[in-house]
Amino acid sequence: MQTSWLVLDYLSDFLYAVDILVQLRTGFLENGMLVCQTMKLVKNYVFSKRFFLDILCLAPVDLAYLTTGKMLPVYRAPRFLKAYRAKQFYR
Repeated sequence: MQTSWLVLDYLSDFLYAVDILVQLRTGFLENGMLVCQTMKLVKNYVFSKRFFLDILCLAPVDLAYLTTGKMLPVYRAPRFLKAYRAKQFYR
């Protein structure tokens, strides 16, 4: 059970990291025009609240596993900050 938990844990971390890379290249509208310039895309995302939440989702919860010796699901709670992406996907 513990091995499958860790595999899923690291798989979700990988997917979150890939999502950050995708968000860095996702265009946005500025004055009705689609912005596709790399530096503007990166600036727009890095200085947004979404980037802060995405970084918090990737917090190293493995340290909590190592210090307490227990693998409690509550340590994964920061991953729920990513719920805003589900709302964006639904729209």
